[in-house]
Amino acid sequence: METTIEKPREEITLDDKIRVMLSVFKDLLESFRDEAEKSIALLDVSVKTPLSEHIEKSLKRTPLEGMTNLSCEIDDQIKHIIEMAVIASFKINKGIIKGAYKTKTDFNDLHFCIVLNDDNIENRDKIFEFYETYELNERYILEKFPVYFQFVPDNLISKISTHDSISL
Repeated sequence: METTIEKPREEITLDDKIRVMLSVFKDLLESFRDEAEKSIALLDVSVKTPLSEHIEKSLKRTPLEGMTNLSCEIDDQIKHIIEMAVIASFKINKGIIKGAYKTKTDFNDLHFCIVLNDDNIENRDKIFEFYETYELNERYILEKFPVYFQFVPDNLISKISTHDSISL
């Protein structure tokens, strides 16, 4: 009988997780900064970008419209932050993930398809740790901003309508 020796998996520390999260947020903030700088430069030559047009519309709204739109924008930002947290979680677990995709849904939920290198309970549990790590088990957040993970075999991913392939 042949025996195999498994190497212990490298432990992912809390600092590693923090480092990944900070990197994701840094990239996000840099993209916002770049968009703002581009919008300012183009506004100087009387060209409006989608960002400057959005700000202009916001300034022209009535107070009630403004509050309603502000509420929607805050919800969108919270949803975007949760999405960044999911992506960071995928990056932390990139050793077990072959591919990850944001899925198009009718309700515009946070729905992700995941192709695992080895689809087993242990690897699925590592993905589901996201709910504990980011404390999304609070009823309000889950009801307002549900996050769904779907594990898909590699040969079926092309049949699913995905919005974005997530770079790991």
